[in-house]
Amino acid sequence: EKRYYTPSMKIAYSDNEAKVEALPSGRFKVTAEIEYDHPLIKRQRLEIIIDEEVFKKEIAPAKTYCFDYEIEQLEAIGLAKGGSLKNAIVIGEKGIHNKEMMTFEDEFVRHKILDLMGDLYLIGRPVKADITSFCGGHTSNTALAKLFAKDIEMTGGGVVPEYPMELDLEGVKSAIPHRPPFLFVDSVTITEEAKAAVGRRLILPDEWFFKGHFPERPVLPGVLITEALAQTACVLLLSKPDWKGKLPFFMGINNVKFRRPVNPGDELILKVEIIRPRMRGGKAAGQAYVGDALVCECEFSFSLVDKE
Repeated sequence: EKRYYTPSMKIAYSDNEAKVEALPSGRFKVTAEIEYDHPLIKRQRLEIIIDEEVFKKEIAPAKTYCFDYEIEQLEAIGLAKGGSLKNAIVIGEKGIHNKEMMTFEDEFVRHKILDLMGDLYLIGRPVKADITSFCGGHTSNTALAKLFAKDIEMTGGGVVPEYPMELDLEGVKSAIPHRPPFLFVDSVTITEEAKAAVGRRLILPDEWFFKGHFPERPVLPGVLITEALAQTACVLLLSKPDWKGKLPFFMGINNVKFRRPVNPGDELILKVEIIRPRMRGGKAAGQAYVGDALVCECEFSFSLVDKE
């Protein structure tokens, strides 16, 4: 499971030339701006939300760059040993020496974002934050990374899991206290933290309740469909570290409708959404499907209490 760092609060760094700040967020968004006293660059600005596909298409292809007057200085101190006109954009006073190498019109600010991402990865995990960088470079980037590391040390990590989060049967059992024969969820996909999830439960022909409901015409009891929806909501909430280990209690159920029978061999698709969250409970809406057919819908309230 990939895990992300997000700042616990606003974190900022500035010096005489650069300013960079990060705000907590559930995404990775960068607003970067660069400004040079040079007619070919002047000012470039890009605001972009970055995921894996956006990174591959919009950021990764942006090549490094330098001014031609810097090359001799870089070589003199042992840098840019692998640099050439084939892998770096070189800017002269009157033009770009190898403009055919450019992928984007605003390639320079995109490469600054690439530098930022690489430097921040020094903390050892990807970041979810809204980051603003003005005239940033490696110095300000690594300074921000050090502040992130200090935030991790002070707060215990500020780590958020990646969503959607897939939980198999063992993951379900680690989240909720229910056990067979009263465990009615095989797996859960949490699509949004503490907000929405989809559970699954295959109804086997030899389930214990079919012995009495009904011997000659086995049908899944409707009350167990609502229980399966409630257990899916429990997994959604109790997988959150703040609530781990709590005991969930049904407090009420409303607007229950059963649309069609559920038979042996059917797989229940259990969709739940928290519609009224509370500190120690809340209200959820649930819908159960077999294939595309709605079989049950309801709203239920619940309470989360300490085990002792």
